[in-house]
Amino acid sequence: FAFDALLASYRLVDSILTADTDALAGKDLYDDDYFEKFFAKVRPVLERRLAESITATAGLIMGAWEQAGRPELPGGGGAPAAMRRRGVPNAAAALGCRRWGAGASGIKVGRVGQVGRGGQGGQGGRPTRPPMIG
Repeated sequence: FAFDALLASYRLVDSILTADTDALAGKDLYDDDYFEKFFAKVRPVLERRLAESITATAGLIMGAWEQAGRPELPGGGGAPAAMRRRGVPNAAAALGCRRWGAGASGIKVGRVGQVGRGGQGGQGGRPTRPPMIG
């Protein structure tokens, strides 16, 4: 399973690097134009890989739970009430996710809006381009 995921990711490297080069268009600055062009080209890959990751993770969790004899989950076992925050953009819904918030396992899912580029909490920092090899 893990090696299949690695191999699938490796097969996408050329197309992602091409999208990066095309979006950069000879510039050495990662500006908003770069991110818009890059995201336009890699969005289908991102959405597909996220969906595959979600499915694989859910399968692993369900498989482990079933192998453990389906023990009752902490918190009463029932599904939590639906949660919705008014006026807050739902990034998960934009990516096609159906559930957002605490899942049946009690694991809390973070808000995408709290994560900025470069790992900075909403600061919008720009990542630096890795050095070219070769």
